[in-house]
Amino acid sequence: MKEYMFCATIELTNKSFEIHFLKQERGAGIPMRSRIIGAVILLLFVLMAPLGLSNDYLRSRDFDTITVKPNENVWSIAARYVSDEKKAADLREAIIEINDLQKDGRMYAGQVIRVPVLSGETPSHSSEGDANGFL
Repeated sequence: MKEYMFCATIELTNKSFEIHFLKQERGAGIPMRSRIIGAVILLLFVLMAPLGLSNDYLRSRDFDTITVKPNENVWSIAARYVSDEKKAADLREAIIEINDLQKDGRMYAGQVIRVPVLSGETPSHSSEGDANGFL
C-alpha cells in the first residue's frame, strides 16, 4: 500500500496569494528536514502576509473617478489629495495598482482613473473645476 503526503506551494500575484496542494508519494524526493523547514516558512508567510498591507489607500472602498488632463501624472494627482509626503507616496502606489498602470505610473491625457480616498479627504483642487480649482 502506497502512502501519500501533500506539499503546499504559494503563488504570489498582486499582493494576494494562493496555496496549491500537490499529491506526492511519501518518501519520494523531499527529505523530512526540508519539509519541516518549508512548512515553517509557509506558516510564517501566511501569518505575516496581512501585516504587509499597511497602505490604507489599498484598503479603501471609496474612490473619485477623474479624467487625466494633459501634463498630469500620478504624482501631481496624488499631491491634490494629500500634502504629507508619506501619504502621497502611499496614494501614488495605490493609484498605480488599482488602475493597473505601469510601474512608472505612466498615464495619458483623457484616461479615466480611480483615485482611492480616505474619509475626510478631498482634493485641494479638482481637475474638473474652474481656473481657481472650484466646481
